[in-house]
Amino acid sequence: MSSKRFEDLWTVVEDKVREITDNAHEDESGLLVPAKTIIFPVSIKHGKRLKQAFDRLYPEYRGWLAKLVPLQDSSAEKLIRDFKECSFPRVLVILSS
Repeated sequence: MSSKRFEDLWTVVEDKVREITDNAHEDESGLLVPAKTIIFPVSIKHGKRLKQAFDRLYPEYRGWLAKLVPLQDSSAEKLIRDFKECSFPRVLVILSS
């Protein structure tokens, strides 16, 4: 893949991440957070790029803003439960294959 195409791809991924976080609101502690969101990427590679974009654009969350959830992994149930019951993560990226 050419470096120009790779940069274009990253721009698209980061734009999608910004769309999600642009509609952020203050939580109980006053922290600006996006609404709870579940993403179903088209591939594992796409999902990993989304997670990397969240981490790169929002380093202040230290990886807690978005989490990858490989459905076939034993940790999937706990991650989904944490998503439902806790403030973080705010975004789940579900990897189904």
